[in-house]
Amino acid sequence: MAHKRKLLKNGGVQDSLAVFALGCALFFYSLKEHYGWFLAAGENYIAREWKLSAYLFPALIAVFLILLAVSLLFEGLASEKNAGEKSARENPPGEKGADEKSPPQNNAALKPVVQVVLLALAYYAALKPLRFIPSTIIFLALLMFLLGERRVLRIAAVAVSASLVIYAVFALALKVMLP
Repeated sequence: MAHKRKLLKNGGVQDSLAVFALGCALFFYSLKEHYGWFLAAGENYIAREWKLSAYLFPALIAVFLILLAVSLLFEGLASEKNAGEKSARENPPGEKGADEKSPPQNNAALKPVVQVVLLALAYYAALKPLRFIPSTIIFLALLMFLLGERRVLRIAAVAVSASLVIYAVFALALKVMLP
């Protein structure tokens, strides 16, 4: 039981679980939206091809996230094993310091991650009412600001041009339906 708790405190294992959950959620969302949209339209969803679906790309990203989660899990397990071997070499059983707890970690690095996740959720919520281009411009501008860019002209140029290029490539050239 103590080993399970120690394993769940491992940062690599925590990351893998979070990425796995995100990948599964995105995959099931893509399936639900792909088939649900066609069912709502009264079409036979079996006859619809995925290559025309706007949910193909999120489904592929979900598969890669799940593969990444498996990789992170193995990396976390390997680091746990290496840390255990190193601890056993440095502090043989019975010596002082073998069972001492490590100092608490600094959570200051977590703040930008939470900010970006909240911004991504706000972007998702804004997609339907604002549509793709305006919400993407706002998202990219705020993301660049969060990442440290302070030159307003550069933020505006990158946000507008990236949004338009993404729209041109996916909506116009590849005929992918964007929100």
